[in-house]
Amino acid sequence: MRLGTPFTVDAFCYGKIPDCDAYFLSHYHSDHYRGISHTWTHGPIYCSEITARLLIQRQQVDPSYVHPLPMDEDCLIKEKSGATVRLIDANHCPGAVLFLFRIEEKQKQLRYLHTGDFRANPRMCIHPSLREPIDIVYLDTTYMNPKHIFPPQSETIAAACEIVMEYSLQDDSDEDHRETGKQETSMNLKRIKFPKDLLVVVGSYALGKERIFLGKSLSASLARLLHTKIFVTERKKQAINCIGDTELDELLTQDPYAAQVHVIPIQDIQPESMKAYYNSLQPHFHTMLAFRPTGWTYSPSTAEKTAASHYSSSLQYWINQTGSPSHARLKATFMTDNIKIYGVPYSEHSSFRELASFVASLDIRRIVPTVNIHSENSRKRMGDLLQKWEEEKRARKLTGVAPYTSLDSW
Repeated sequence: MRLGTPFTVDAFCYGKIPDCDAYFLSHYHSDHYRGISHTWTHGPIYCSEITARLLIQRQQVDPSYVHPLPMDEDCLIKEKSGATVRLIDANHCPGAVLFLFRIEEKQKQLRYLHTGDFRANPRMCIHPSLREPIDIVYLDTTYMNPKHIFPPQSETIAAACEIVMEYSLQDDSDEDHRETGKQETSMNLKRIKFPKDLLVVVGSYALGKERIFLGKSLSASLARLLHTKIFVTERKKQAINCIGDTELDELLTQDPYAAQVHVIPIQDIQPESMKAYYNSLQPHFHTMLAFRPTGWTYSPSTAEKTAASHYSSSLQYWINQTGSPSHARLKATFMTDNIKIYGVPYSEHSSFRELASFVASLDIRRIVPTVNIHSENSRKRMGDLLQKWEEEKRARKLTGVAPYTSLDSW
């Protein structure tokens, strides 16, 4: 973001930017912080407290250049101009934020919202600071295509947990116990006994995808479901420690045999690497279930494809789809006698339907896409679609937050 302001967001790859007084980092993912290192001297970096800890520890940035800001408070950036910024949770990776800028220009106050990377939800849209008109939204358009209609995170995590539970029931040789277990699964997960030679492997980034193995509830966390610690590398442990959650920190171990959930780089969740990983842990584990969580995994049904093609530009259609998209149970993409790999449509970016609901829920003067903008065709497609949505909002007089059943997802 620039547009005549003395601030930039996630623009570190350009080095020192002329006339830039303040640099903002939305979250700690390499495609956003690229250009920041221990040699950084170009100016102050403003970010969340979690991101600040990561910059200092992982990038070894001089702390004098790192300025952590509190959440949900208007923070004065430039005293002379009165410009402020407010950080709002982006529902992406730990420490990821939306930046809401208030800037005085020609005796007029302008409000700019930069989403960084985010997964839109109703909770954001009922935030008091976002109920007022916004002049420009810089929007994460990673999945700005109607074919990307993957389920909410909670459902994909539950689907992964279901795979693990089913394995436990199938592993029991007592037919009566298996049938009883199936009936009890939804009533009392704590009563399920998981075999100790079962290993669950989850792909993750340096930071991100933590919810699938570190969720707070029993039914939404692989580690809590198995009542086990989590094996992580030293580098991953350091990143998680920066989150500042002591309860989560206590679940971590660097002994691979002391945990039934292992977290490894997501790019390693592929057949040859998994076979080698399994062999390296023999004879301790008998069965390995590996999960590769990414939104790119989801494949819409034929009916969903037809509807997406027909209604792609209809804002009303998308915001009325309050139920989760139909999706098949997780299917193994690779299988041997002892190893199964599953793709999990878990994303930390907004689905197309969530983007439509987000745009419909806010009073926005202009939207600037920030992803998939290097192709003229892509820019035109997104621009045309956003214009049609805006015209429909005005024609239908759509106001208020798009219909939802949970504050956490559409």
